[in-house]
Amino acid sequence: MCAESVQKLQQAVGKYHTSGMACEALNEEEVGTPMLVPVTESLYVPGKVGATDKVLVDIGTGYFVEKTPKGAEEYCKKKVQELRVNMERIMNVVQQKRKQLVMVSEQLSKRGQ
Repeated sequence: MCAESVQKLQQAVGKYHTSGMACEALNEEEVGTPMLVPVTESLYVPGKVGATDKVLVDIGTGYFVEKTPKGAEEYCKKKVQELRVNMERIMNVVQQKRKQLVMVSEQLSKRGQ
């Protein structure tokens, strides 16, 4: 269960990192530059860069906030940091639980002798 949580957090870190890089790259693009627009994770359609001064950021549960590309990049970096802290906490809990399991197993094996 904890391993699944860590894996999901790692996936989220990857997505936020990629989004942050995309916002950074958007600052360098000119209006009208050809691009691929994601419709789903595996489906992209051709498009062109529109206005690059504002982007929509998904902040969860169907809510979006308009930000500058730099603001969106900072938001993504902040989320990556938060997720890494959460991953570290989960990893510490997993490590403690493993130690407890070893101690319990040792006690049970001693009683069985």
